[in-house]
Order: sequence, then structure tokens, then C-alpha cells
Amino acid sequence: MGENTSRADSIFGRIASSQRIAPYIFIAPFFLFFATFMIWPIFRSLYMSFFDFKGIENSIYVGLENYKLLFKNERFARALLNTTYFAVGMIVFTLLISFTLSLILSSKMIPGRNAYRLVFFLPILTSIIVAGAIFKLIFLDTEAGLLNFVISLGGIPSQRWLLDEFWAINCVLIMAFWRRMGLNAMYFVAGLQSLPPDLYESAVIDGASSWQQLRYITIPMMRPIISFVIIITLIYAYLAFDEVFVLSPAGAMDSVQNNMVTLGYYLYESAFQFFKFGYGSAVGFVITIIIFGISVFQLKILGVFRNE
Repeated sequence: MGENTSRADSIFGRIASSQRIAPYIFIAPFFLFFATFMIWPIFRSLYMSFFDFKGIENSIYVGLENYKLLFKNERFARALLNTTYFAVGMIVFTLLISFTLSLILSSKMIPGRNAYRLVFFLPILTSIIVAGAIFKLIFLDTEAGLLNFVISLGGIPSQRWLLDEFWAINCVLIMAFWRRMGLNAMYFVAGLQSLPPDLYESAVIDGASSWQQLRYITIPMMRPIISFVIIITLIYAYLAFDEVFVLSPAGAMDSVQNNMVTLGYYLYESAFQFFKFGYGSAVGFVITIIIFGISVFQLKILGVFRNE
């Protein structure tokens, strides 16, 4: 009898142990891929930033020299300024336009709203090359350009949109927001659909206006979704490269580098055009620190870490 009891305890012990281990086995692939493609590249980039590479394998340890050169470089300062302006613009447009669009697309008063959701989502599915070709035609600096044609109707002379010091980065901002507007709106729509309708019914009974419902119910309960969208927008903005690359006018790279350059483009230029892999790694690690710092700061401002 005692032997059977001991054997049963052993079996149940193995089952309990396997049940404790099973969750870790299931989540192991995620952490494996995360460590391989996220954590390892960050530490590898940090390591490479302390070297000056002379070819693929030959390298010389230079300590913090790459970082010293980085913060003395005027183009890096311009790239940081452009990228910060770009990021702020993307966040403002997202919170004002994409969030408003999500409220409209979530309204039951809009017939066929699913079709509209699809239409606004299509830009993110559009090839960046095709989108770049379209926007180049829009921002063409001759009278044949669509935007110049429109403003000429009001007697305004043609502008050199992609070469102008002010408008160049704004053209990148417009194209980037157009591509991501629908995607961010869909994030907000998903969040709005998860809100409990009972709260709104109670608010209507209590006489709350639409504005009061938005201010005191929708926005506070959407705080996690808003935080998520802001973070992914920040990451996208500080790594922005595609839009700058496809909108760059041929034969005008010096002007583009001054007026359009972002940190993502500057990293590409340093590492893959001039083959300064150590310097490019320093740029990449600085971008990582900036994104991490801003993300933690905005999460704290929005109260995500607050215990409720």
C-alpha cells in the first residue's frame, strides 16, 4: 500500500512539475527570437561602436572616439533636429487626425463604415516605391507638379518643395503620415470597440454630453492604446528612412542631406555609403537610447506605471 502511494505521489509530482514548466516551453520561441534579433543586435552595435573598422574583419579599438566625432558633427545635429521635428509632427497629427478619424469610423451613424476603414487602411499596404513616385509627382518643383498647379490657381508662384529648407522635411512628414494614418486609426478603433457600452449608457442617462463622454470616459480608458500608438510612432519616426530615400531628388543629395536628413537616413549613409560601420553603430546606439528614454518618459507622463 505504501509503495503504491509513493508511486502515485511521484506521478502526480511529475505532472505538476510538467505543468509548471509547460508555459515556459511555449513562450521560449518568442524569447529566443527576441534575444536573437533584438537584444543581441543592440549589444553587438554597442560593441562595434568602440571600433574603427578597416574592412569587414580588420578593426581598431578607438574607445569613445566615434561618439566624440558624432556629437561634433553638424549633420548629426541637423538630423537629430529634423527627426525630433518629424516625430513631434507625427504624434500631433496622429492624436488629432487619426484619433478623430477612429471616432468617426466607430460611430454607428456612419453607414458602410467597414468599407471606409478598408479605404483608410490601404495606404500602409501601398509599396513605398509607388507611394514615393506619386508624392514626387505631387511635390514636383515645376508647374507640372500637382501641388504647384493647385497653388497657381490662387496666384502663388511655383515652389521647390523637396529642396526648400522648410518644406523638404514637411514633405517627408506629409507622406509618412499619409501612409500610417489609417493604421494608427485602426489601432484606436480596436481600442474603442473594447470599451464597455454600459458606461456610455449610464452617462447618457445621467445627461452627459458627447464631449463629456469623450473627455471623462473615452480618453481615460483609451490611455493604454494611446500610449502604445505614441511609442510605435516614436520608434517609426526616429528610424524613418524609406520616405527620405524615395523622395530624395536625383542629383541633389547635398541639399537633401541638409534639409531632409533624419537619424535613420544618417545611420544608413554613415554605415552603408561611407562604410563607417563603427561610427554607424554609434549612431544606431544613440537612436536606441533616445527612443528608450522618450518612451519611458511619455509612459510616466501618461501614468502607465501608476498603480490603480
